[in-house]
Amino acid sequence: MQGKLLVIRVNQKYSEYGMENARKVIGNQSKSEIL
Repeated sequence: MQGKLLVIRVNQKYSEYGMENARKVIGNQSKSEIL
């Protein structure tokens, strides 16, 4: 049971990190389009 919880926590961290990266990429794309 503890192993499953640990995996879920790690997955949440990675998905949050992935969202941050996606926002940065989208932000960079919109900046270059404006320029």
